[in-house]
This record gives sequence, structure tokens and C-alpha cells, in this order.
Amino acid sequence: MNSRPMNVTVTLRKRGQSPFAGTALRVLCTKGDCPLFRPMKPRRGLTLVELMIGMAVMSIIAVMMTALSSAVFVGAEYADEHGLAVQHARVALERISRTVREAKANNTFPGFLVLTKQVSTWYFPNTLVVWRPSSAAPDIDGVPQFNELVIFCPHPDDPHRLVEITAPTNVNTVPALSNLALWRTQINLIKTSADSKIVTLTNLMRVCAVNGSANIADQQGNVWFVSRLLPSKAELDDYYADGSPTWDELSWVQGIYGSETGLRQNWVRMELQLMPGTESFDTDPGGESAIPFFDSAALYYEYSR
Repeated sequence: MNSRPMNVTVTLRKRGQSPFAGTALRVLCTKGDCPLFRPMKPRRGLTLVELMIGMAVMSIIAVMMTALSSAVFVGAEYADEHGLAVQHARVALERISRTVREAKANNTFPGFLVLTKQVSTWYFPNTLVVWRPSSAAPDIDGVPQFNELVIFCPHPDDPHRLVEITAPTNVNTVPALSNLALWRTQINLIKTSADSKIVTLTNLMRVCAVNGSANIADQQGNVWFVSRLLPSKAELDDYYADGSPTWDELSWVQGIYGSETGLRQNWVRMELQLMPGTESFDTDPGGESAIPFFDSAALYYEYSR
């Protein structure tokens, strides 16, 4: 059946012209070919392949977001653990340095000394003994008593702990500096004595096993002390033995000395390795994630001729 012709009025108007102005045209057209009555084409939907591609892209994005959030969480956790280790190291090293700077010293005892611990054929300089009496030393020109000493070392039963040990009830006089074997024996007794006072500076210290041994006595906390004297003991021994070097030729600190006294320095360098959190003891038994910290301190005192 033919479509019935229809009269359609179209108004032509210039751009910007008033909607009431323009020229009206009357167009004769049929319903089938008139633009005003042309039916709209139906919209095409998604195919199965397109849906699968979209789902795959969304899955990839979801996996990437999960991995990103996991990385952010791990990074934040590491930053917290690293910050904790830094805080522990700062407090521990500052306490040791302050104790060294406040030490007492004289011609007989140079303020502090480092003792080594022997395990098998290995030697570990992990014990620092400082002469710092809590009050005025009873004999400032003599030798210290054990109750005037402050000891920094790994805990004998828990090498993860760096501790400060004092023996407030031990009034015995320390042995001569030349008798280091007796020094080690006496200090070891203080470390294990029930009368000693122990303060933990950190419990995050890295621990290494000597020769792979599981024995607690062979587990060593990673803290090291190295000391240096200027003028050295060897220089002073030579001076008193034969006068060579002379008094003026001794290694006085900054060249400060007089006819009867000189400025002597006892310097210590410290290294402390801490793990980033106590959980890392289990996840990283080899200590590969340990963080090293370094510090140094010096004691200056007047040495008499």
C-alpha cells in the first residue's frame, strides 16, 4: 500500500535570529521518506567476546590494585620497624656516649677499657667497662672499685639484648690493667650475679652463631667497641723506660701539654647492628636485613708526668 502524502511545514531561520522570525516552507512528502517520520535504528548490544574482554581487563585492574595496596602496606610496616630500630639505636648509643664523656680518669686508669670475649678461636670486643661513680670517687687518684663501674655488653642469657650492668654492692678494687685475664673473670662474674643491676637498652640486636653452633654461649650479639689512647700506653712505657720519645715528642692531643702535665685522650668507636622489629628474628634468622649504626665518644683528661 502506498503511503499517503502529507503536508509538512518547515520553518527556516538564520542563526541568531528570533525564534518568531523566519520563512515557512510547506513540503509535500510521504511518511516513509520524510526525515521527521524516519524510524530510529535499534542500538546494538555487547557480544559475548566483548563481555569476556571487559571482564579480563577488570580482573587485571583488580589484581594490580591489590598488589599496589599490599606494597603500600609492606612499605608502611617496614618504615615503622626501621623507625623503631633507629630510635633504639639513638637512645642506646647516646647513653653509652654520655657515660664515656662523664667518666673519671687518672694516670692509673684511663676512664674506660674494652674487654674481648673468646669463643673458640674467635675474639669479640663486645664489652665496654667505664669508670663512672654515681658520686664523687673516694680515691680519684687511685683505682676504681667495681661498684663504680658501668658495663655495656650483650646480655649473657639473651644476646638480642644490649644491657647496662652495675654492681652496687661490690666494693672490691679492680685489678691492674695489665691483668686482662683477671678483668674478664671478674666482669663475667658481675654479668651473671644476682646482685647486679641490669638495664636493657635494646632488644633488637642482631645475633650471629659462631661456627653455626646453637649453644646460647656461642650466640653473639653484634655490638663492637674499639678504643684508642693518645699518647698510647706503648709510648708512655718507652718514655718512662729510656726517655725516648721525649715528653715533648709524645702524641699529646692537639699538641696541648706543659712541663708537668699533658692532655690525654681515650677514644672509643662503637658499632651496633639492630634488626627491624622482633618479628624479623624469625623471618630473617641470618640477619641480612640488619641495620648498622655507628657512633664514637672521647674522654679528655689531664695526665701528670
